[in-house]
Amino acid sequence: MSLEHVAEVKGGPGALRVGEMVVVMTRRVEEQTAHWTLGSVESAPYLYDVEIRLWEKQMDVDWQEQFNVGESQEEGELIMHIKKTKEELEGSIQHVTELTKKLRQRRRSILREIDDVENHASQSRAAVKAAYIDVKGISYHHWHELKSYRAPSRMVLTILRAVMLLLSEDDAKTWPQMQRVLRDPHFKSRILDYDPDKELSRERGDYILYECVRKKSFRYDRAVQGSQAMGPIYYWVLAQLDRSEATGKQYQLEKRKQESQKELRSVINEIHKQQQRMAEYQALMDSADDQLHAYRALQRESASLRGGQLTETRLREVAQQRYETSFAGAAGKEYLRAAFYTWKPTEYRIMVLRKSVLVNFGTVPQDAWDKNNYTLDEPQIRMLDDALQQRQSVEETFYEKESEQQQQQHKKKEEEEIEEGLFHPVDENYVPKSKMSVDWLERTFEGEDWKYILDRKRLAIMDTFCDETAEALQLPRSDISITQMTCGESNNLLMVSSEVWHDGSRSRGDLMDAMNAYLYPKLSALYSNELDGFAKLEKRFDGKDWQYILTDHKNDIEYAFKNDTATALGKTMEDTEIQNITATAEALVIKYLLYIKENQTKKAKKAISNYKYPEICQLYSRLKPNTSTEDKIYSTKRIELEGEDWDYVLERRRAEVKDVLAVETARALGLEREDVLEVEVDAVPRSLIAFVTVRHPSLLSDRQVEETLARCEYRKLWALYETRPLESSVLMRRFEGDDWDLVVDNNRRKLEDAFSRETAAALGVSPRQVVLLDCRVGSLLMVFKVLGCAMSDAEITERTEAHPYDEVYALYRPRIRSFECVDAAVPRGFRADADEVWTRSRVEFEGEDWDYVLAMREADLLRAFSNATAEAFGVDEDHVRDVSARYVAGKLHFDFELRRPAALTKADVNARLKECAYAAVWALYEPRPLQEEKKAVTTHELGFEGEDWDYVLERRRAEVKDVLAVETARALGLEREDVLEVEVDAVPRSLIAFVTVRHPSLLSDRQVEETLARCEYRKLWALYETRPLESSVLMRRFEGDDWDLVVDNNRRKLEDAFSRETAAALGVSPRQVVLLDCRVGSLLMVFKVLGCAMSDAEITERTEAHPYDEVYALYRPRIRSFECVDAAVPRGFRADADEVWTRSRVEFEGEDWDYVLAMREADLLRAFSNATAEAFGVDEDHVRDVSARYVAGNLHFDFELRRPAALTKADVNARLKECAYAAVWALYEPRPLQEEKKAVTTHELGFEGEDWDYVLERRRAEVKDVLAVETARALGLEREDVLEVEVDAVPRSLIAFVTVRHPSLLSDRQVEETLARCEYRKLWALYETRPLESSVLMRRFEGDDWDLVVDNNRRKLEDAFSRETAAALGVSPRQVVLLDCRVGSLLMVFKVLGCAMSDAEITERTEAHPYDEVYALYRPRIRSFECVDAAVPRGFRADADEVWTRSRVEFEGEDWDYVLAMREADLLRAFSNATAEAFGVDEDHVRDVSARYVAGNLHFDFELRRPAALTEADVNARLKECAYAAVWALYEPRPLQEEKKAVTTHELGFEGEDWDYVLERRRAEVKDVLAVETARALGLEREDVLEVEVDAVPRSLIAFVTVRHPSLLSDRQLKETLARCEYRKLWALYETRPLESSVLM
Repeated sequence: MSLEHVAEVKGGPGALRVGEMVVVMTRRVEEQTAHWTLGSVESAPYLYDVEIRLWEKQMDVDWQEQFNVGESQEEGELIMHIKKTKEELEGSIQHVTELTKKLRQRRRSILREIDDVENHASQSRAAVKAAYIDVKGISYHHWHELKSYRAPSRMVLTILRAVMLLLSEDDAKTWPQMQRVLRDPHFKSRILDYDPDKELSRERGDYILYECVRKKSFRYDRAVQGSQAMGPIYYWVLAQLDRSEATGKQYQLEKRKQESQKELRSVINEIHKQQQRMAEYQALMDSADDQLHAYRALQRESASLRGGQLTETRLREVAQQRYETSFAGAAGKEYLRAAFYTWKPTEYRIMVLRKSVLVNFGTVPQDAWDKNNYTLDEPQIRMLDDALQQRQSVEETFYEKESEQQQQQHKKKEEEEIEEGLFHPVDENYVPKSKMSVDWLERTFEGEDWKYILDRKRLAIMDTFCDETAEALQLPRSDISITQMTCGESNNLLMVSSEVWHDGSRSRGDLMDAMNAYLYPKLSALYSNELDGFAKLEKRFDGKDWQYILTDHKNDIEYAFKNDTATALGKTMEDTEIQNITATAEALVIKYLLYIKENQTKKAKKAISNYKYPEICQLYSRLKPNTSTEDKIYSTKRIELEGEDWDYVLERRRAEVKDVLAVETARALGLEREDVLEVEVDAVPRSLIAFVTVRHPSLLSDRQVEETLARCEYRKLWALYETRPLESSVLMRRFEGDDWDLVVDNNRRKLEDAFSRETAAALGVSPRQVVLLDCRVGSLLMVFKVLGCAMSDAEITERTEAHPYDEVYALYRPRIRSFECVDAAVPRGFRADADEVWTRSRVEFEGEDWDYVLAMREADLLRAFSNATAEAFGVDEDHVRDVSARYVAGKLHFDFELRRPAALTKADVNARLKECAYAAVWALYEPRPLQEEKKAVTTHELGFEGEDWDYVLERRRAEVKDVLAVETARALGLEREDVLEVEVDAVPRSLIAFVTVRHPSLLSDRQVEETLARCEYRKLWALYETRPLESSVLMRRFEGDDWDLVVDNNRRKLEDAFSRETAAALGVSPRQVVLLDCRVGSLLMVFKVLGCAMSDAEITERTEAHPYDEVYALYRPRIRSFECVDAAVPRGFRADADEVWTRSRVEFEGEDWDYVLAMREADLLRAFSNATAEAFGVDEDHVRDVSARYVAGNLHFDFELRRPAALTKADVNARLKECAYAAVWALYEPRPLQEEKKAVTTHELGFEGEDWDYVLERRRAEVKDVLAVETARALGLEREDVLEVEVDAVPRSLIAFVTVRHPSLLSDRQVEETLARCEYRKLWALYETRPLESSVLMRRFEGDDWDLVVDNNRRKLEDAFSRETAAALGVSPRQVVLLDCRVGSLLMVFKVLGCAMSDAEITERTEAHPYDEVYALYRPRIRSFECVDAAVPRGFRADADEVWTRSRVEFEGEDWDYVLAMREADLLRAFSNATAEAFGVDEDHVRDVSARYVAGNLHFDFELRRPAALTEADVNARLKECAYAAVWALYEPRPLQEEKKAVTTHELGFEGEDWDYVLERRRAEVKDVLAVETARALGLEREDVLEVEVDAVPRSLIAFVTVRHPSLLSDRQLKETLARCEYRKLWALYETRPLESSVLM
């Protein structure tokens, strides 16, 4: 029964018109009191909802103005209550109005999008049709011309390549291959019959766009020039791609539409709730209003007695009078009182459901709008009363007759209808499916062999049944669906349950009668035909131990028998269907069906009887019991899995690989997960090597274990395997020439682009696949690698060496010396006049500040120079070209080319250049400002589009940040250290980065942003990779009650069969089907699919339609059995000669033994052992290995009995039958009435801890796995019974939700109490606290000349700061990590590790600390030969007549830097001696001597102890007079080859127990810090550290760093320098491994 409108809405649903007055129901469904309001229709275009303007009752005046006398306290409280309620009502209405606006806007945007997509789809269909007509009209002549080309143009090949890709001819890449396809007689029909909706995937379309359409050669004008046939084909290709794009948009829109429907449904629900709140507030206001007016009535009576007067409000009085004199007042219908008021419109517009509209009073009259009031007359009020009464009656009937479940179903169906109709306009013919009736009908078919026919012909049976049922009921085929199809226990009855949709005009009984009366002739014919296709046979195998073997190896027996039978007959294993297997004391009997033609049955029987069944015999020999027992032994086995990229997999997923290996090894050997004690894995070239240590029964030999593991496919392990993204090694291409540095300096970006394009062309790849790593000069050496290219390194090198690289060489210009000129290359295609030539020249301008001018006004300089040069030669400006300017060693160089008359010699050119004043150029010259060297720190946002940046950041965040820093620094011409901070985050479809850089203040923010916007960030894009395609978690259900037998006995075959069939259904590899779980009841296979482009809906549709014959072939119903055999004697046991061990079984019938076994298993085993020993008069230790299990309504006890040899098996069986087993039966009790087999429940667990968020960041997968294992162990379940684990870190806690499948006898409370008692020790073993560390802090030291200390004494400065900071905070100096050292004033940037103080406390203490050691290093800057009194060291007392003075002496010479690098110690010694000699003092009177090379001069800074009587002028005079012969004797020019570079590798070692732990967590950071600190120690750039390799050996970290350095630096000097480097930032990364025990048992 459904609720319909109880009052007839004018014209029915959908007939509401704008401007009509309606009554809207606002009360809750379960309330008895009717709440309603008036509203006028604002818009009603949609099927289930309408937008109305609310109206409200008119009141006379505001509450405060209704008093003629003073207001009492009680009356004031009532008024305040009404005011507050009214405010809440208005707030609720406002909220509903906003929600309505949101609904309206969202729906309009979706409908607008639908219109756009539909228009696109319509246009694309028209374009496809037009292209079809054009291609069909291509003449035979033009087709023949196209096919006959020997060497078609590039344009023709590009378009035809697109055609080949559309037709899935992917291999047709060359013209001969395309010709073979073109000459196919059906080629034209293939184009004409092409359907892009079915044959063109979105991925293929995108590839064609990228590979062909976006190329410059893909143009219509060129197409027509190449061939007349190519014009129509050109538009045909574009039409197919456009149609594919339109289809993709329709699919995406449908998904967004479904999401929007759910979102808007929630908005509608919220609106509905607010409307109910509005009704509640209105009721409160009415009640308070009544109280107020009742109080006033008393006041009026009192006032009249006192002679005063209070008046009633006029409008209320009129409404009251109307009500009291009406039928409503006479009947006491209070819910109609509001109908007698005058109503006025409000500004609020809200959405209501059409079902809430009770009455439509028609269009509001115009005068009501003009007067802003509306009054209901009595007929309208009566209509309203009838509607309310009828609605109340229908609802009461509905809730009386319908159960709570039916009410919920109705509510859900109603919500689905509303959601479905959100975007449907009002349409008289639209009927949602929920308005149709549905019945579930059953039909049975008799037949002895339905079970076997159903296994083979399930899909045909389903199709035939649906077709014939539709015919019997006269319904469409689509309205019939099968819900279940099974056979009865005796296999002689087929039962089909179906779901039938119909219009409701017929009852279920009528439909059942029609079905039963129909004979189903096609289904009967199908049964008869299949009966002729199989024979029932039986096979016997002799052997006394078959009972023992059958107990545990039934699955192996079935497999061996089917395999042997298939071999004997030359058929497949699927043609043999085993019906029953039984074992007696003498033999094994197998009854089976053989699918074979009737006339071949006799021949088959003969072949089977003659065949020896070798696999069955081998199985019997291997598994028959011997003298061993079930003792456990340990063995370690080696497993090898081939694969090129296992090392890549282990780097990313080592823990998962080890866990999956353990699980699959245990499953293959039939062991528990805990029996796999240890797994060690390692990747060797092209293989994964694993060593697994297992504990297994001693009956299982090493050879059997090895054979079993060799057969195991390790499917889940292979699901983890992924190939390393294709990339070449680091390769190089050399370009000869001495002046490539000019190109690199002035035109690097064009050079890199040209090299990438040419290399891509040589290799046939995209330029984005060529990643340029470095650009080295001498000769030009381009260092690069290629991504996604299948060629070997040798092939790539061969092709690039053979390629001419014309674009690269076109950029090369030789260096021309000052005022030297040469003939320049004439541009291609240019013909100069015969009497003119091009000459390349250079002009230089001296000046120390030209670098500043060039940075500020480069464009003006180039323009002024060009004009002046052209004017000097009397030519036009276009005769001066390729002008470039650069600053070199104090000079500004202009290089340019000049077009001059041939008669003008080079000497004449040089002469004219020297004579030219270049006044306009010199006019631009200005000295740099004094503060020019200031630095600015700014932060800039960068954005990189890409769907999968979140996936990249999960895997390579550190690399992304490092590459961003390096490329940003390179783009801005800064050092790597000038990029102070990089923050990255992935937002939907983009990567957002914030880079903080320190740069010259002359560089404005806009210039920085423009420079970064031009930077291509090629190395960053080289890190980008797409997320592997994978489906959501999907399920496929297989009906049947006994799938648990298949899962228990044949799980591996079941999983293999499911994977193969699913792969066949989807057209993928079985390795792409990952089976996640296997649940029984009906069988539910939980899986996902990797690397498949289909949507989840497509996958589900295909798998549901697939028959899964292999899976159903494994299904067998339960079979019973009983017997006894001789048992195996334990190893090392010598029974008496007259005693033997016998294995027996006793069964007890009873439907509830499974319940008893679950509740009291230990008591059952004890009672049975005692009773059996007593029955035979032996001790209890004569009864061993007792096990109990419940099988098909019986309780089976299997055991071994030590009996006298004289006692026969018949005697044993007789005594067992005579034994009453009273103690066992005493334990039997029926299960509770509500006992169910399994229940699935979810439980919340909480674990307190400050740092669980830190643990989850590092070890989430391990936490979830350990939670699952420990939960299963606590509840006595299997690991697979923990179906799902969700974990999240909240402040100070870890919250986990575990979903478990457990016996329903275990209540929720019992489960929660058990979990509450569980200690979760292994989970707590994973817990570790976050290392304490402060934020980034700073300490400022005032002074203008700290740069001298940083340049000359940085190491001492950092050590002093660390020691003093540690002393201030009471920590170790190693806990103070210095991050940066910035000058101006000195700013030390640092953080503190392992300190419990807050940032504020640290700052307070460091600010208060004096830092004497730091300030002791400070020296002010003194100019040349200027001196000042120097600071006297603490504790030093100079003689009263002597003082210390700091001075500087400078020596000019361009090669002092070379001398300083080679002989620094000799220089310092010579200078100290000469200075002391000049003043006639000892050498110790000259101290703190330092030397540095600055702008062509060698500076010596030093302190001198001089007599106080000697003035500063005297000191300067003596210094000037000193010849410093010994210093000048050391001066020598640098060798010509000094600039050569050498590449060397050096080994570094760092002691520490836990470096392996550090590398596991922070390998990338360790390598990066090692490179940065090595470069800094050697005074090199970061890029000069070419490679860093690190490895952890016991108690140490070993690193090999490869550096490129000046060849003058010897290996010994490098090693000594690196040995002195403390690598403080590297040690800051070091952390100890958290304490934890070994794995204990």
